[in-house]
Amino acid sequence: MLLYSTLINFVLLIFSQIIIFKIFKFKKKWHLVSTFIFIIIFFLLNNKDIKSIEFLNYLIFNSTILISYLIFLTLIFNESPTLFYLENNDLSKFKERGFVKDRLNLMLDNNLINKDMKITLKGINLLNISNLLSNIFFKEND
Repeated sequence: MLLYSTLINFVLLIFSQIIIFKIFKFKKKWHLVSTFIFIIIFFLLNNKDIKSIEFLNYLIFNSTILISYLIFLTLIFNESPTLFYLENNDLSKFKERGFVKDRLNLMLDNNLINKDMKITLKGINLLNISNLLSNIFFKEND
């Protein structure tokens, strides 16, 4: 039941974000807006007594997933160095931007690029997922 409630909360959160970010074009302070929407959804759909252990479990589980979700969205919205390289595939621009020195080694270790600095299937999939989420929320990569 906890997993079902959490899934419902996040489906409502995602649809609310789509409406607010895409239709109303409100992108500033997206992390605060997302948290505020989630808090509203959380308390509106909560049917547990606030003083119970079930409520505490519900709160901790949902908060953990919310934090993970916001960290993932940060990757999409704040132009991570990895996504910058995967989108542009230009080593000189990557170095000009002054990103983390060991980023290329990390990308090699994670099989996002190969030794020839070409994007691998895993890197392409990461790029496609980030573009899909960016299109869903902001419609920026059309």
